[in-house]
Amino acid sequence: MQHQISPNGRRKFPLSANAESDVDILVELAEPTFDHFMDLKFYLEEILNRSVDLVMADTVKPRLRPIIGKEVVYA
Repeated sequence: MQHQISPNGRRKFPLSANAESDVDILVELAEPTFDHFMDLKFYLEEILNRSVDLVMADTVKPRLRPIIGKEVVYA
């Protein structure tokens, strides 16, 4: 399956160590449209076989950036 989503970068920040929890991913999309965002979400849920929460990097509140920055794992 070919995907035409162009993420600039993906960063995962785990909010829970539970193996059954969802996956939280901080993303920057080359073309940040609703359709690209949802296509990426559904694609990742399909290949990971679990719920995925995507967060656009530019929407993170300034007071949360340092907290998330400490937990980010670059992929």
